[in-house]
Amino acid sequence: SPYNYTEGTRTTVESHGTGNQAAHDTAFSLWDAVSPFSIDKVTEDGDGDPVGDMRVAFTDGVPSGSAAFAYYPSATAAGGDIYYGTSIDTNGNSVDFVDGEYNWVTALHEIGHALGLSHPFDGGSKDSSTLNLNLDFQRNTVMTYVQRDRNYTLSYDNVSGAASIGTTHTSTPGLLDIEAIEAIYGSAGWDYNSGNDNVYGGGADGFATLNNTYDGIRTIVDSGGTGDTLDASGVTATGSIINLTPGTYSSINYYATQEDKINAVVTNGSQAAKDWFTAQLANLDALASASNSYYTAYTREALYRGQDNVGIAHNTWIENAKGGSGADTITGNAKGNEITGNGGNDTIDGGAGADVAIYSEAYANYTVSSSGGAVTVSHTGGAANEGTDTLKNIEYIKFSDGYFDVATSTFNNGGTVPALTGTETGGKTGGVTYGDGATNIGNLALKDINIQTKSDSQNAVTILNRSLEQISSGRAKLGAIMNRLQHNIDNQTKGAMMSQQARGRIVDSDMAIESTKLAQEMILARAAQQAINMASQRQLTVLALLET
Repeated sequence: SPYNYTEGTRTTVESHGTGNQAAHDTAFSLWDAVSPFSIDKVTEDGDGDPVGDMRVAFTDGVPSGSAAFAYYPSATAAGGDIYYGTSIDTNGNSVDFVDGEYNWVTALHEIGHALGLSHPFDGGSKDSSTLNLNLDFQRNTVMTYVQRDRNYTLSYDNVSGAASIGTTHTSTPGLLDIEAIEAIYGSAGWDYNSGNDNVYGGGADGFATLNNTYDGIRTIVDSGGTGDTLDASGVTATGSIINLTPGTYSSINYYATQEDKINAVVTNGSQAAKDWFTAQLANLDALASASNSYYTAYTREALYRGQDNVGIAHNTWIENAKGGSGADTITGNAKGNEITGNGGNDTIDGGAGADVAIYSEAYANYTVSSSGGAVTVSHTGGAANEGTDTLKNIEYIKFSDGYFDVATSTFNNGGTVPALTGTETGGKTGGVTYGDGATNIGNLALKDINIQTKSDSQNAVTILNRSLEQISSGRAKLGAIMNRLQHNIDNQTKGAMMSQQARGRIVDSDMAIESTKLAQEMILARAAQQAINMASQRQLTVLALLET
């Protein structure tokens, strides 16, 4: 039939791992969540009715060394189809799509191709543009090949001394992926989690639990409703940086330095383990920053410290935020926000709109003072451990027995906080730039450089760096042009339908190459750790072996 075009010997997704079909369905649902149309599953009966617009299978027809490929949307039968190579399933049934792992990102990546998204680095987009390196990373888009970017995790057994380094990957489409889908298909009809009072972080509403063990990367999408909350109250070991502005990332369960993160993992005081982690991360930093066939050298960090790990899509408005037990930094948006810092010495900025900071006990247990436009709330009595918070752009402070009006410096005993007002303005687009809570400089150019303030100077450095990257990317664009010219020559020798298929097919060979490199690094790291384990358990024997 016309649907049985040649793609080698095909096998089902489920035959390569129990639960794979359900997992892959979940990957599709994540794209469904950000799209203005519904992606529905159908079962084909073999006679051509029904037939899926996007078909998924494993095949032995994937080019050698490749992991998968997909076809761009088209009028041909092949348009939107996705294939994974059976060659990556070395045991015949062990390719598992697990949330946050490498194969999961591969699935998200291929579905992105099937929906019409290109790579951000090779000039394959409609206008041949590429992303700058300070935007081209997995938190912005699952379509990139930058895999070593603030995603290496540390594991340490404080009893046995066993240590290892693993990886985490994004669980959802990124900020730029969501913008790209909207650019292609529009936003009319988009509806996802549009009810009121959704809580993101408490383990419900289809979102992960944000706590001391959270080591994921994901983006919140929510098409409407009120009273929605980003909840990091489960984080008790450290602080978080929360930003409710659409189009930005928050850093949940965040450690400011590599040393802080290592110390949080190695709690038994083993200097050998700390030194080993430090040495391994230095090597991984070098690998993350090195140039390759697609990218020029660019300084990146390998370690996951909680940086930029919960995004809010550009079209999503979350009204409320809750911090944890540590020192949190919380920034609201232009809507009326309810912000609860909880424990620790928090810094809270409500932003535009009428906002309220919430405390758990009676007004008498706190001291409220103001100076230079900032309000300080100090917990001075009672059972809670809410520290001393610094507030800015907060109109009301709510206590268990009433509220404090900041404008009039009066406490309204038994009063109810007035209705919070605001607007859905001030959201950002264009993704986030590289770094911890980096400033999104949008479309600023060299002519915009200003060094009157510290913030201006930081932006100036970023602009200059981006300009240099534009020059460096010129070589990549020339290479992309050559590839497209050769591509057109090749296509002229094919028939019409095969020509369309060839132009639509994206072979992700580097996904397999990257996976191999990651596996090699893990093997070497674990081999090195065995020496540490042996040294701590049988020190004299190991030293004797090393001396002979």
